[in-house]
Amino acid sequence: MSTSFDYYKIFYQVAIHQNITLAAESLFLSQPTVSRCIQSLENDLGCRLFIRSKKGVLLTAEGALLFEHISKACQHIFTAEAELKSLRAMAGGAVRLGASEMTLRYYLLPYLKQFHETYPSVQFRIRSFTTPDAVAALKAGELDLAVIISPIPQDDDLEISYLQEFQDIAAAGSAFSQLKGQTLDLADLLSFPLICMEADTATRQFWDRQFSAAGLTLKADMELPTTDLLCPLAEENLGIALVPENFARDSFAKGRLFRLNLRQTIPVRRICAVQSKKRPPSLPGKAFLEVCASPERTLKKEITP
Repeated sequence: MSTSFDYYKIFYQVAIHQNITLAAESLFLSQPTVSRCIQSLENDLGCRLFIRSKKGVLLTAEGALLFEHISKACQHIFTAEAELKSLRAMAGGAVRLGASEMTLRYYLLPYLKQFHETYPSVQFRIRSFTTPDAVAALKAGELDLAVIISPIPQDDDLEISYLQEFQDIAAAGSAFSQLKGQTLDLADLLSFPLICMEADTATRQFWDRQFSAAGLTLKADMELPTTDLLCPLAEENLGIALVPENFARDSFAKGRLFRLNLRQTIPVRRICAVQSKKRPPSLPGKAFLEVCASPERTLKKEITP
């Protein structure tokens, strides 16, 4: 049907107000314009929709039937318009955020606080993921945004913003004090018990690649699902921990751990904000990304626990 939807919106307002003048005022149209639109709609549909009464207009039987359906459509449209207006004003909506345990705990918290204080009506739905799982959830449309650790799998459908750099190191406790001041190869580390993340994490895969590049295979004596226990276990002299440097800062300051000198150069890694090009984030999601990735915050050189 070629009938303009504007005619139906005008019909809806006339039916609601039962008065052409009041409907015209609510639509910011003139009364003759509203009358012409109703007449055009009646001509298109081939039936009369209103009859005049002493107080205004009343629906005919055909008009009542049309109103039953049009009212549902209009309510859906008006609700959608109101929700979009709310989103634009950041007065509602939600951010579906995926984050690794490390990025959530040691990077995102101040930005979450800042965003919540500015836009308290926006909800956050936060899920913890490893980097590979976060990418999969993002591509499946389950997330607006993922803040995860590099390396990120190469994919033309992903848009990546780099947020912060950090350095991975090897750290040891007092039982390994004989290693202080020495320069060690990765091969030398294999002579000692090693504490690192479990196999399906980005951190473990990163270290696996470093050992593989040296022609070695990393064999861990203790594998952990989160970073929190890396330093505590190393402090108990249960092994040498492969850990982001700043996570060990407090242990270094208290003399519980020291950094090992490695001959191989360990590349820096980055905290990244990742979004799908095919499924761009919601308006609140875009706003939160701007908070996290504003120019003055891009590529900071450290993580501050």
